[in-house]
Amino acid sequence: MSENKLTEAEKEEIRRAEEFKRQEDSVLQRKNQRLRMEAKITLRSQTNFFMGFSENISEGGIFISTESPPSVGDLLEVDIPMIDGSQTVTIKGVVRWHRIMENGEASGCGVQFTDVPDGAEKHLENMVTLLQKEPLFIDL
Repeated sequence: MSENKLTEAEKEEIRRAEEFKRQEDSVLQRKNQRLRMEAKITLRSQTNFFMGFSENISEGGIFISTESPPSVGDLLEVDIPMIDGSQTVTIKGVVRWHRIMENGEASGCGVQFTDVPDGAEKHLENMVTLLQKEPLFIDL
């Protein structure tokens, strides 16, 4: 598996997002621990197709950095790469919030998982267990 190739601008956006999330997490109590994971993610709604990079994941949801996030409340199918990069699992979710930059534009979204198929649930549990040891970088 090759290392994820991010531009300097993408790396800086991820650094800013991590700081934002650290601040937010100190205020909000979360049901599931969020773990850092950087991977290319595909999102599909009934009418649109989105691509972005995950920043963190938990058993309850995922944050995706993208320049044009779907709207809050949109129902999505989220394709998450398997740990070995061999395939993806598809999990249904709903957009719960946007990260808003200083210029007022959205630069990512938090997606809460709403329907995790049995096979995907086991994969997600394994991924979270692995990520608790160290961050995962996936290049697809």
